[in-house]
Amino acid sequence: MRSLISILLCLVALVVTFEWDYTEDSSILGFRLYQSQVSGQYSPPPVAVIPAGIRTVTITVPDGVYYWVITSYKVSAESTYSNEVTNAKPSKPTGIQLIP
Repeated sequence: MRSLISILLCLVALVVTFEWDYTEDSSILGFRLYQSQVSGQYSPPPVAVIPAGIRTVTITVPDGVYYWVITSYKVSAESTYSNEVTNAKPSKPTGIQLIP
């Protein structure tokens, strides 16, 4: 599962839109979007439950740094987490030398 994220800043809140691709499977009932302020640490409940066939969702969260993953789910099973996406600013690279 591949996730794409676009983030828009709105005063003291973030409006975040997620779009994803997945393999068509008629047994998938939908998707669950999990959110955390700590990378790699997700637990129920999801912040959004999206019906099958929908491939985009927009949520609003308070200003801050967040991490998200998406899963697909069936009647009695849930997939592993997608790749993690974040709104954190990348750190500055270190150890780079410019050689004229």
